[in-house]
Amino acid sequence: MPEYKYREGYHALIKSPQVVGEKLAELFETHGKVTPELVIKDAEDKNSVLHGAFDWNDKSAAKQWRLHTARHLIRSVVIEEQEAEEDIRYKPAFIHVNTDEGSQYQTLASVMSDEDLKNQVLNRAFKEFETLQKKYQEYEELFKIFRQVGIARRKFNKVNREERPSA
Repeated sequence: MPEYKYREGYHALIKSPQVVGEKLAELFETHGKVTPELVIKDAEDKNSVLHGAFDWNDKSAAKQWRLHTARHLIRSVVIEEQEAEEDIRYKPAFIHVNTDEGSQYQTLASVMSDEDLKNQVLNRAFKEFETLQKKYQEYEELFKIFRQVGIARRKFNKVNREERPSA
């Protein structure tokens, strides 16, 4: 039997990825596939190991869904910029950042003008590239891209180390 783990960054309500993985494998064996509908149908049973992964209170679940929809809406808005006749770029209008006031979205201009926020976003981007690299490392076609990202990350880290004041 395979050893199941959660991917990096996943905040699980069910602490044991092994239990979840085994249940999902069981659903696959039974149905020949795994779909969100099959998972929810199984989880509706209070005795299911998957039951605790869901908010069954319709009021709080609806609020969480609206928050998810709002986040998706905010992330979906872009600014179109035409730099040359055929070179149109779409930039996000709002960027997710964490501040002393909590999680929020800032305009691209405000993030780019604040060195700490800019570094936060760049660090997140590099981590996302690393996750992609782990997922697709066996594809030779992507090797050059991953190598260039690695070079850029090392330069970024070096610059940030040099700019930080010594303790």
